[in-house]
Amino acid sequence: MLSLIVAASENNIIGNGGDMPWMIRSDLQRFQRLTKGHVVVQGRKTLESIIRQNGRPLPGRQNYVISRSQVDIDGVTIICSNALSRLSALPDEVFVIGGGEIYRLALPWAQRVYLTRVHATLEGDVTFPDLPEAEWRLIGKPERYSASTNDQYPFSYFLYERL
Repeated sequence: MLSLIVAASENNIIGNGGDMPWMIRSDLQRFQRLTKGHVVVQGRKTLESIIRQNGRPLPGRQNYVISRSQVDIDGVTIICSNALSRLSALPDEVFVIGGGEIYRLALPWAQRVYLTRVHATLEGDVTFPDLPEAEWRLIGKPERYSASTNDQYPFSYFLYERL
């Protein structure tokens, strides 16, 4: 099953200058819990951002990168965008983790979207695509959280499944 996992502002901004435009530790912890032990698929720029912050690809996951450029990093497998259809057929959950272009490529194959809605309108240069309402349904009730010392903005968790 192919799932998208994303944090996006009210205006669908997901990145600015190669980084996330907020710090929400609670969401990062949730991201780690959900993706640990799974395949994560990302673009080259997302991988570079993760390595800039952590010094390595995400540990405890199989890191796949869709890129037109050569990427030679231990623990990373390069795949072509055509592989998304094959990954969507796997019984295990595969998480697409960004960036914007990769989300757009994966959306037709995705069966689930884990959306953290950051309740702020922010500046940025990378966006998450709109989810066509006719194709997706909200599962359960959104969980809303307030800003805190660890979470820069209020946010809510949404889970969508393809109809």
